[in-house]
Amino acid sequence: MGDDVNEDLCELPSEVEAQRDVAIESAYEYGSRAGIWRLFRVFAAAGVPIPCLAAAVALERNPAVARKLTEREDEAAGHGYRWSNHFEMNRDEEREAIARAVKSITATTGHRPRGWYCREMSTNPRELVVEEGGFVYDVDCYNDDLPCWTMFKGQPHLVTPYSPVVNDARFVETLPHSYQRPRSGQRIRHCSSPHATCFPPSPSRQPPQIADLNSYPATKKS
Repeated sequence: MGDDVNEDLCELPSEVEAQRDVAIESAYEYGSRAGIWRLFRVFAAAGVPIPCLAAAVALERNPAVARKLTEREDEAAGHGYRWSNHFEMNRDEEREAIARAVKSITATTGHRPRGWYCREMSTNPRELVVEEGGFVYDVDCYNDDLPCWTMFKGQPHLVTPYSPVVNDARFVETLPHSYQRPRSGQRIRHCSSPHATCFPPSPSRQPPQIADLNSYPATKKS
């Protein structure tokens, strides 16, 4: 990633300081060399199109995967420009990261991303995604099983809650000494911010409007 800290989210955690952790790098490389292609074969056999949450630089460095997503007519949704923690960015840095991701993914796949899911949320991404104007939905939410519509800044916006059910991080998080080591101070897993919810908490709130994925709600005319 170009920073001075090795990743520690891995089934083979280690604490290699002040040098490259080649074991972690090798474990991560499995995904690009073998894992993604196994998944492509599984989805092809089932005839299932997929949304791929992709860090933009990962597609830049693995153009064969970008071409395959385009060939299969899969969706490449934005998962950051790099796989960086958004809570460590200020607002302008986060806006720039989103813009760079959109430009990069559009270049590598031929299509701009319509969905967004950042790594380690800040309180800004939904507002910045709506402000950017080209996104239909975000995945920066963990509080439900079903997608739902919400109004944000006067705009209808689709929220598709993320689930770790099929995320390999479930295996990592069973290891007491991995993903817990603090980085740049206290490391957090997920930011429990009201901004990250589908609907603001209120005793009188209406039941969530479950998303009809075949229609997009029109804004009310004044």
